[in-house]
Amino acid sequence: MTLKRLVEILAQEQRIHERILKAKRDERKLLAAGDADKLLKNTERISDLTEQAKEWEERRIEASNRIAEEWGVWKDGLTLKDLLEALPPANRAELEQARQSLKTTLEAVRSANRSNRLILQRSVSAIREQLKQRTPHQESGVYTSKGVLAQSEARRAGLNIRV
Repeated sequence: MTLKRLVEILAQEQRIHERILKAKRDERKLLAAGDADKLLKNTERISDLTEQAKEWEERRIEASNRIAEEWGVWKDGLTLKDLLEALPPANRAELEQARQSLKTTLEAVRSANRSNRLILQRSVSAIREQLKQRTPHQESGVYTSKGVLAQSEARRAGLNIRV
């Protein structure tokens, strides 16, 4: 296994994560627009891309471990940083650049995830607050066929339901 192959794997993994980042940014727009159908399709796309990213990550780990074994620096939990520290300076530049690019992209994906989670949390809070304002604070009861107010035995989702 060569360093060049590892750099190619990192580049492919980064391309997948860039596509995930774009989908996450699209997700933010769809959340704001409230377009459930497009949001579902986008979520499916993100899921597919995530599976691809996992496959490339596994390839990267395998390639890193092979190189580490060849260079005699293998250890459990080997990272690209560990590998870089063990390599001669002449072999570091391209691998360091690929590592840094992937790291930057992954940080952007994490940031987009946090932002989208915040949007969702705020949306859910706003919906809950609106529902609180629209639901009665006390039991309204149920009228019988004779028009007499009877106590309801069950209440579901803010509605009086007789069982």
